[in-house]
Amino acid sequence: MNIQNMEVIILILLLGGGSFYMYTIFQHEEEFVPEPQVALEEEERIDLYTCQGVDTSDPEWKDKTILLDPGHMLFDGDEGFSNASNGFSESTMVREIAQSLSFSGSNFLGTRSLEKEEVASTNDRVQRILAQNPALIISFHVGEGENTLNAFVSSTSENIQESRKLACNIINAIIQNDELHNGNIEIEGRNVISLNPKFYNENDPEFILRTKKPAVLLEMGSINIARNENFLTSKLELGEAIYKGIGDYYE
Repeated sequence: MNIQNMEVIILILLLGGGSFYMYTIFQHEEEFVPEPQVALEEEERIDLYTCQGVDTSDPEWKDKTILLDPGHMLFDGDEGFSNASNGFSESTMVREIAQSLSFSGSNFLGTRSLEKEEVASTNDRVQRILAQNPALIISFHVGEGENTLNAFVSSTSENIQESRKLACNIINAIIQNDELHNGNIEIEGRNVISLNPKFYNENDPEFILRTKKPAVLLEMGSINIARNENFLTSKLELGEAIYKGIGDYYE
């Protein structure tokens, strides 16, 4: 075979191979699957509690007294945690949150003044509880560490299941309230904690859980978070969220 014939054969093979390659591409074009688009992940949200337990439904709950206990001010100078850089004082902050909740109905009363900073001793508050015979007691406090929601209940109370359910519903309502978070404020954790209030003296916040009524000591957020990043500054929205949690408890 001469060189010229070999060149012809090679050319034919190349042309034939190219045609087969193009044929294969066109034959399989309809089977082409584009790469899947990666979905944008939603911002992570802390999980909600499943609030189970005893039946606490009561359509007439708005006629029942609910006692709000703004923490501290047991004696002169008892402000709790404070932060001079952002102008926060725990006693003032929790009083204003309790006051915003009291706007929801005349059945919300305080263990101390909700309008101004006035001293109310532990004995004063106990006497108020006995006189009002409330259906629920909610004590308000602010933390100083992580931006968490902690609800404390008495482990020795005959109403521990009711207290835990109330704590669960309030925490869920706060977490679900987008007006508090606005996409920028992240609550880092939530806990419902049982403790024995008999181990605390009358100047400790936990002392109020000695009541026989369903009661929750709610410790919210952190005093040390900057004002523009702190959900505790949204007092009206926070009051509305807690009100919703109470309503869910009574559904």
